[in-house]
Parts: sequence; C-alpha cells; structure tokens
Amino acid sequence: MNQSFGNSGNSDIPSMIDYILKETGQPKLSYIGHSLGCGVFFIAMVKHPELNEKIEIMVALAPLSSFAHFTTEFLRVLTPFTNHIEVALNAVGVHGWLDSEGFGDRFLEVICEQTYIQARYCKNWFRAVVGPSENLDPTLIPLFDANFLRGTSVKVIAQFAQNYNAGNVFQAYDFGRKGNLLRYGSIKPFEYHLGNITAPIYVFSGGRDRLVTPMDVDWLLSKLTNMIGSERISDYSHLDFIWGNDVKEKLYDKVIALLSSPSPLFASI
Repeated sequence: MNQSFGNSGNSDIPSMIDYILKETGQPKLSYIGHSLGCGVFFIAMVKHPELNEKIEIMVALAPLSSFAHFTTEFLRVLTPFTNHIEVALNAVGVHGWLDSEGFGDRFLEVICEQTYIQARYCKNWFRAVVGPSENLDPTLIPLFDANFLRGTSVKVIAQFAQNYNAGNVFQAYDFGRKGNLLRYGSIKPFEYHLGNITAPIYVFSGGRDRLVTPMDVDWLLSKLTNMIGSERISDYSHLDFIWGNDVKEKLYDKVIALLSSPSPLFASI
C-alpha cells in the first residue's frame, strides 16, 4: 500500500498501542523506536494526545524528525526532483521501493551475499549512506539484508525528501496546493508540533549519523518539552544502534536500565 509515514503515525501506531494494552490488561507500555519508528511515534502522540497518558517511557534511538541537515550526498542530489520521480513511478505502477521478496531481495543477495569481498564492499556502501562506522561486521550482511532492508512505499521516500526540502520542520505529506487544501484546509502541509508531546522521552543519537544528523537531533531536542534525558554516542552512525558490535555495552544495557523501572511492558518499532 502506497502510504506516507504520516498514515502510519496517525493510524497504525495508535492501533498497535491500544491492541497491546487491551490484550495485556496493562494501563501503560514503554516504547522503543529506531529512526522512522520514532517519527511515527511522534506523529501518533501529536495527532492523538490521549495516547500520551498510555506511555510509561519512550526510548528514541537515532530519532527521525526534521530531515533538514542529512548529508548523504547522492540522496540530497535527488530531492529537488522528488515530485517528478514520484509521478513517473506512479505512472508505471511502482508504489514500493526495495520491496521484500522482490527486486530488493534479489539485488542484495546477488551484490552483497555471495562472497566476503562482496559483503565488505556492501558494508562500505552502507557506510556511505548512513555514516562511517567500524562497528559493522561484514559477516552479518546476509542477516542484515534479511531482517532490515524490507522496503517501503514511494510516498514514504517522497515525504523524507519533502521534509528535507522544507528545512527545519517536521511536516505532513505534501499533496500539492490543491491536494493540501482538500485534506488540510491550507495550501501547505501542516507541521507536527512536537512540543505538544507529553509522554516522557529519552533520546540516544549518533555523532556520525548521516541520515539523522546531530544538527537535526539538536533541533528535535529543542522542540520536545517532556525530555527526561539524552545521550549522544560520538562514534555511532545510523545502523550502529541495531547492528553495532558493541551495541550491548554502549547502548542496550542503558536502555534496559531505563525500562527496568515501573513497567516491564514495551513495544519496539
């Protein structure tokens, strides 16, 4: 389904939270998000304020919000042409990118998973996209490909580019002047006001992250009003939070300590 990440934040995350709490009988849960998993959480809390009371703590790993300062060069080159690319893809019936069990799987299997030399090459490619890191083990590339690169919709990629083009803002999907008037009642997409989030949040970010850069995280921290703390891991890039060799000692032990307080129930996205 070709939906923006605004749809996920407005519909999917609220449904997941309410389902978990209903099935467990618990009044609250703790939420761990990485990258866009944080962005959709922020949208859910803004669009559905009543959900804030259902969150014990939110732990944000490399949290995506404003995309104004990301530094992956070949992606930045494409952002001015986002609308044209999206129209062209929709015209030929392409609504997904690196979809699972499709081109994405076959491409990565052939390019990255046949030999150790290929795996090292792909590790360097990932570093060019997400930021330099010595923590990624090339032997984990097949596991990485099988569990992480599951694809997304064209609209999600377009919304990333739109947020980059818009500057220091975290905004809804831009349907164009006429589409925005029909959906939002204004010619511009609305901004998600992060200061309205009242759920307690702890942020971990990476000093070498090229997708969620320190500058964009600093912008996010300036907007959040219910922060309980933040930490920047100076030598971490975007993928170290999931696949880093030292992630247990540098990060996960601290996350578990944050969760060990009042409620053991948590959701991870």
